[in-house]
Amino acid sequence: MFDQDELTVADWLPEGCDRVLIDDAQRRVIIHRRNNQYFKTIEPKTLQAQFDMNAEEAAEFSRNQKLGARQKVASIPTDIYYYLKEEGIADDPERFARWMNDSDNSKFRTNNMTV
Repeated sequence: MFDQDELTVADWLPEGCDRVLIDDAQRRVIIHRRNNQYFKTIEPKTLQAQFDMNAEEAAEFSRNQKLGARQKVASIPTDIYYYLKEEGIADDPERFARWMNDSDNSKFRTNNMTV
């Protein structure tokens, strides 16, 4: 048995495990532990929730910050990604860039840069 005063995060979240922190109508937040590192994923449950999260990230983005070779430009729900794969768009870099830069798809963007 554990003494409640001596519990640690490692006791609550053993190596290789995931725990749901929030599961409401808008999103599910999951914390993960892999190789003794902790990270979280946020799974929006509605398209509007996804758009709101993307807008928050876009508002925090600054072109003045140091950009790496890989920069997150969008967050696309899985079902839309698979639709793009079926249409051959996701696997064609030129078509995918055109789709990403189309103003109709701007709500998937997490910054104002072009692909």
